[in-house]
Amino acid sequence: MKVLELSENLGAAYAGMLLAELGADVMKVEPPSGDRWRSQTDGLGDDSAFVYANRRKRSVAIDLTSRAGKQAFRKLVANCDALIEDLGAGELQSRGLSYASLKRVNLHVVVASIAPFGQEGPRSGWQASELVVQAMGGVVHNTGWDGEPPLRLAGYPAAFIAGINAATAVLAAVYGVEAGNESGVHIDLSMQETFAMHWTRHIDQWCYAGTGTRRERRESGRQGFPHSVMASDGFLYILALRAEWEALAFFLGLEEFITPEFSDPKVRAERWQEIEPHFYESIAGKGRYEWFAEAADQGYTFAPIDDPMAILASPQLAARAYFEPAQVDGREAPCPGLPFGFDGAELAPNRAPEAGEHTDSVLRAVAGLSQTEIDALAASGVIGGRRS
Repeated sequence: MKVLELSENLGAAYAGMLLAELGADVMKVEPPSGDRWRSQTDGLGDDSAFVYANRRKRSVAIDLTSRAGKQAFRKLVANCDALIEDLGAGELQSRGLSYASLKRVNLHVVVASIAPFGQEGPRSGWQASELVVQAMGGVVHNTGWDGEPPLRLAGYPAAFIAGINAATAVLAAVYGVEAGNESGVHIDLSMQETFAMHWTRHIDQWCYAGTGTRRERRESGRQGFPHSVMASDGFLYILALRAEWEALAFFLGLEEFITPEFSDPKVRAERWQEIEPHFYESIAGKGRYEWFAEAADQGYTFAPIDDPMAILASPQLAARAYFEPAQVDGREAPCPGLPFGFDGAELAPNRAPEAGEHTDSVLRAVAGLSQTEIDALAASGVIGGRRS
């Protein structure tokens, strides 16, 4: 499967990377100056995110503001199965590359357009950052501590979730075209809607029961005790829904607080400072996974909180060969692969390409341009990158 990618954000880039991990030939089309995410110098990019999300791709540097650049791009579209883009609502059309015009050169092309609020609707023209999409997707409503401002989730989950949905939709659409069920498809994907899907349980709860979610209190958590606690070897998350205090206190070694007065949740909250030092001392007496195993036998949800180094050292992930070496700045670094076993086609090198690294070879092999035509485009500044 041949896929073109026009990405100015991480949504399309991540979708392209997932397809490349499945064996697709993903060709990233970027301006001769390079994708802005290659550098943090303008305050907008993130070079580490770029390296991660653009592995296994080929880079083609084309100036799509020029007529000759658009013509070269259309020739690429004519010989590819799909295009994934996140330029913004209506941007393809404003650049003279609308879905209708692309379908004229390739009747069966699948185009997936990712935009903060989709291609239609009263807010489709709005621009949005990762924080805005998270907030308007509803999830940030429930982040942070009770009584304090909500907090943005770390990283770029809204962009990555949109990318997962785009990659899945493109796979299904290309399959549908090849099966003869479709002639071509334009997929309109809203980041707000894909992110809000992770909030549907709470929306249902509000609609049907009239109740909302409650954020944890900084001092005591929703069950009257802190939920993130330091064990002997790192943080542990503690949850014991519907547990009776007496049984839980005995399990935690807090027998002196098994009294009728402390059985009252209100009293425990008011007098937590009496329990707190004993509570922390008890949790610190065992390791995270020791607590995890013993709590599981009691039906309690105790979860070890692993930091990145612990995840890298995980014997479970090692047994499943989850990490594989990727090339980063000329050296190898462990990198997450697909979250499922997959024996497929031979994959491209596990590294991000240099800007325009494959311009000549892609224009020859995919667009069908002659070397003379490619040289002329390079001389006029329409294409950039390595000459090979």
